Amino acid sequence: MHFSKFDTVFQVVCNEFDTLMADEELRPFALKMFPICEPVFAKYKLTDDFAYGYEFDVLYTELTGTIAIWIEDNGLQ
Repeated sequence: MHFSKFDTVFQVVCNEFDTLMADEELRPFALKMFPICEPVFAKYKLTDDFAYGYEFDVLYTELTGTIAIWIEDNGLQ
């Protein structure tokens, strides 16, 4: 299985922000957040097995923070 940046953003949105929006809003919101999160991904060397290493946890935390800050600054639009 290949590492997917969008799937990772979607996973973060579903796991960490699902209480803030209806289920049908999760995927559209993840699509909106994807370009916001691109600079975070640029800091990592992404390989097919990236999701199974320690750095994935660091990336996940950083993505969570990036999305949380965006929501704090912009609200859920």
